[in-house]
Amino acid sequence: MKTKTVMMLMTLQGLFLASVVGVNSAQERPTLTTEQLERLTIRPIPGKEGLYILPGFDGALSGGNVAVLVTNEGIIIVDNKFSYSFGDISRQISTVTDQPIRYVLNTHHHFDHAGSNADFMPKAQVIGHENARANIIRNEQMG
Repeated sequence: MKTKTVMMLMTLQGLFLASVVGVNSAQERPTLTTEQLERLTIRPIPGKEGLYILPGFDGALSGGNVAVLVTNEGIIIVDNKFSYSFGDISRQISTVTDQPIRYVLNTHHHFDHAGSNADFMPKAQVIGHENARANIIRNEQMG
């Protein structure tokens, strides 16, 4: 990853501040069918080396899509579903690379997109808009 890109990500992270955490409320993991679980398998994006999608098939059950970009310096993910999704996301990513997750980009504060922030934070920088941080704090979505 180019130094310029890293600096941009770190600048964005500074706006979001390290105190951003995700939803860690009493969310219970839904029971999914075998067919639903198969649809949650990480898939490469054709023609885009190192880019993968971990699809969400129904926001109420699986959360939104998670984009995964594998670089030589680590992984960047966009969104991270629910608070109970951390293990599933980590397992799926480990099937395509052993690189560490370095950055988590939140598109917005909803619990089905930023719910695992707290689980990723010990090793990854969470980045998002300052309004997302304010909404997470206001809605008491702390991990």
